[in-house]
Amino acid sequence: MTFRVRGEFDPSVISRSLHLTPSSTWVAGDPVGASGRTRTFSGWFLETRGTVRSNEIEEHLEWVLERIEPRSHVIADLLRNDIDVDLDCSWSSTGMGGGPWIPPAAMARLGALGIPFMISFYASEPD
Repeated sequence: MTFRVRGEFDPSVISRSLHLTPSSTWVAGDPVGASGRTRTFSGWFLETRGTVRSNEIEEHLEWVLERIEPRSHVIADLLRNDIDVDLDCSWSSTGMGGGPWIPPAAMARLGALGIPFMISFYASEPD
């Protein structure tokens, strides 16, 4: 799961404002791999990968919310200034049924922050 901030800004300013260390950043104008293209906007990312060991989406969501909720005023300012802020999650499954379960309390917390939560679903091969 990744908390993402994208737009026109200096990533170090986001780090200072949120009092958080990002998992990764990039700056508008940075190269996109070896493609010859450059980034058209800056990005600041806080990932749960490597930190939260659970396969349960709720634990990843809780970890992110614990870090960003105390900075809700910063997130509100970013959103007011046309900075894109969201939460992104990938979900992989070997079957056609089931999927992540998000408790109502977590949905309410996300709603209070005013940030969208995107889940990308992928089919995977069974082990």
